Amino acid sequence: PQWYKDLVPSTLVPAVLFYGDDDKKDRRIVWESDEILKSLDEDFPDSPQLMLKTPEFEAALKMNEKLQSAGFRYSYGNSTISEDEKMERETTFKECLDELDTALLEENDGPFRLGPEFTGIDAIMIPNLERYRYQLTITKEFDILDGRPNIQKWFDAMDSYGPYSDRVAGDKYSWTAAASVYLR
Repeated sequence: PQWYKDLVPSTLVPAVLFYGDDDKKDRRIVWESDEILKSLDEDFPDSPQLMLKTPEFEAALKMNEKLQSAGFRYSYGNSTISEDEKMERETTFKECLDELDTALLEENDGPFRLGPEFTGIDAIMIPNLERYRYQLTITKEFDILDGRPNIQKWFDAMDSYGPYSDRVAGDKYSWTAAASVYLR
């Protein structure tokens, strides 16, 4: 809608409008998930921090960017490429999923990406992994959880984490409905 375009000229989502002490005078709009998380950390310093300043967090961000890129390349835009390129994209994506599965086992004491506490990396990872979990079984006949028990454990932890499961978690029906739009 136009009010959103006026507020967020890029029309990107998600976006959060933060108000300061002076109400409308002191407001600012922030978009991009990681920038929103950083702003929440800054505006609420007494709350658990989401965007950690550790080498492990930075490494997890890089791994997620690699997985996201591979997942996007595998999931979309395959109509004009060769069968060899399709296979290469699929292999790369599966390798990234395997790398994440291994990292979830070796790099922390779980159940979340960096250990026992939910952090910003979990919030950043969930939209795409949730999409892959539900949509790729329909669009590619590919189950990202098959043979990846640690990703399954991570999803179990996310599904039992109230702020996620009670408010923003997608479900199979919704993702299936969204996927059907792409299959037309």
